[in-house]
Amino acid sequence: MRIGAEFRTLTPANAFQGPGSVFQPGYRESPVTLGYRPSGFKGTVNDFMNYYHRLKEFLKNPYAAHSSLRKGGIIWRIAVMVLQDTYPWDEVGHTVDILTHAELLVGQGQSFVDEGTTQDEDDLIVGMYKVHTDNGNTQTADCSWWPRQHTWTHSSFCAGYWTPKAESWFQAHLSNILAGKSQVRSASVWKEALKRNKQSSIVFQRTELASQAFIQARYH
Repeated sequence: MRIGAEFRTLTPANAFQGPGSVFQPGYRESPVTLGYRPSGFKGTVNDFMNYYHRLKEFLKNPYAAHSSLRKGGIIWRIAVMVLQDTYPWDEVGHTVDILTHAELLVGQGQSFVDEGTTQDEDDLIVGMYKVHTDNGNTQTADCSWWPRQHTWTHSSFCAGYWTPKAESWFQAHLSNILAGKSQVRSASVWKEALKRNKQSSIVFQRTELASQAFIQARYH
């Protein structure tokens, strides 16, 4: 949890269900999102601080903090920035919220349950706004303070854990935001800015294969 690597805290789904029943995750409300912004919105330091405080409130939910930290990558680092020393870092098990904030994972004939954040919640974590592409137009673009997890995972910074190179980038970007030099970016701009090189792609693929092999060996 301290190195920014993704991990799971899987529990067999039958541990949460009675005989003959099927586990179904409970209902959850969507978080308060950052909402829509007019065409041309770039984001100011005040906008960033408002996002920060809203995220801080969201991460007070035990499931949200736990799920964010176990995802690794940019989601993990943002959560660390907000939580700092307030999280019990040595507690890696499920929180009491698992029955209402669960993911049902099915594969190889088995079902497992783990806490998980939704896509909307992940978008809140990276500071995502829906920005209208033109005045009076119903179309919007996703623009955020930080890249989405998928973009980060397929970037030149992803090595399966949080590296000094990634930390240098993070600190520089955060400093630029707070100085008013960096603004929100669209998904396509983030993708280009963090473009993966060939070597990092090989490292990521090998990490994924090793993880899959471990899980298959553990549960078969």
